[in-house]
Amino acid sequence: MGTVDGSRSGEPRQGAVSRVSPVLCVVVSYNSRGCIRDCLSALLAQEPPPGRIMVVDNASSDGSAAVVEREFPQVEVIRNRRNVGYGAAANQGIEAAIAAGVPYVLVLNPDVVLGPGALAAMTAALEEAPTAAAAGPRLLEGRAARALAGGEVSSGPAAAPRWVPWLSGCALLLRTAALLQVGPFWPEFFLYGEETDLHYRLRRAGWQLVQVPAAGANHLGSASSRRLLGGARVCYYQIRNTFVLVKRTQWPSGLRASVGTVRRQLVHFVTIRRLLHPTRLAAMILGVVVGLYLFVRVKPVEIQEVRKDAAQHA
Repeated sequence: MGTVDGSRSGEPRQGAVSRVSPVLCVVVSYNSRGCIRDCLSALLAQEPPPGRIMVVDNASSDGSAAVVEREFPQVEVIRNRRNVGYGAAANQGIEAAIAAGVPYVLVLNPDVVLGPGALAAMTAALEEAPTAAAAGPRLLEGRAARALAGGEVSSGPAAAPRWVPWLSGCALLLRTAALLQVGPFWPEFFLYGEETDLHYRLRRAGWQLVQVPAAGANHLGSASSRRLLGGARVCYYQIRNTFVLVKRTQWPSGLRASVGTVRRQLVHFVTIRRLLHPTRLAAMILGVVVGLYLFVRVKPVEIQEVRKDAAQHA
């Protein structure tokens, strides 16, 4: 995608924001003790910081919630009695933002460290582009992010914001008015695929997505999901949710196109390393079986359904 000329009405451009941040941030945590300090410290160092920060803890067993309560008293902590999944936990923060009348909600993974000015740059992009429902930062992923010591965020060229078809769900600033129209994350994914499904619904309803290169962030990647049964549960949800996501978003293209998309995605997830790991192989087989079952049962997202949701929230 090319950059967008910010001089035209309704399109993203860089700018300044109010000193009072109109943002509620929700951090979804699961056994995140090793990374959540850097995440919250970077959030609180934003200028201006989020008006409200919530950590929704999905029944962690490593004391993550206690660490936040003890070291970050200004942060609200919601302790779920069980792991309800990423989308459902993020929705708790989204619902709080909507109830409070906050215009923007930042959904953040605990292994993401925002660079200086990142939140202000993303907020400015949404304020300058009324057709944009979501903004995301320029991400440094995985090993490259971990190579930077002390939570340092890599610097890069401050290019202009640009329209994109998809944004990473690990750091996503959302307009609550758009969520009122299409609904929040679909919680049945549990893990993986939530943001792709939400982006699809937003685009179908006429909203756009903007990536903000001036907003830098480091994403360690899978800091929580790696702990789930040695990766087996990750394999299961990646495979299972491929079928669910394709049925909800690609089915209007027809059976042949949908099957082709599933095949391409499975080639990506089914690796030799996983096939040689007995537990992960079993998880992938189970993911295919359950995924096929859900492919039959799940309904595709229709334009009419989006309009119905909008009418209910009007």
